[in-house]
Parts: sequence; structure tokens; C-alpha cells
Amino acid sequence: MRYQNVCVESAAYVLPDETISSEEIERRLEPLYGRLRLPEGRLELMTGIRERRLWEPGVLPSDKSIDSGELAIAATGIDRQAVAGSR
Repeated sequence: MRYQNVCVESAAYVLPDETISSEEIERRLEPLYGRLRLPEGRLELMTGIRERRLWEPGVLPSDKSIDSGELAIAATGIDRQAVAGSR
């Protein structure tokens, strides 16, 4: 299928509410860090990741894709019914 005269009007995303920081993970691993003599802050230093976001158990990726799509459509101001494949 070839598309012509197409443009992206909007993009959106949804982030999980639950976060866990590298600092929290290191606190949980403190006994291991102590035995291995690893300095604090090592996890973030090595990965570049300050925090991770987690969905609640049972949340499906498709659910959040739908939520993101709904937000993107709403941001355009285009009537939802005008979008191909709308229900």
C-alpha cells in the first residue's frame, strides 16, 4: 500500500505511574554491593538509567497503545470519526 499526501498531525505517549530508581535498586542490593565493595551510584553510572517505570501487573501493551492513540487524536482537534478505522 502506498500513501500520498499524508502527514503526522500529532504524537502522544502514556507513561506508567510506578517508578523505581537506580538508588532504590542499590539499596535493595546493599548487602551484595558491600561484599563486592562496589561504590554507590554504580548502577546509574554504568547504565545511564536514573529510574525505571513499571506498569501494574496485568496491563497489556495494547491498552496503553490505545490510550496513546486517543491522546494523539484528541491533540489534533480532528473529529475522531474522521480517522480511518475508528469505531
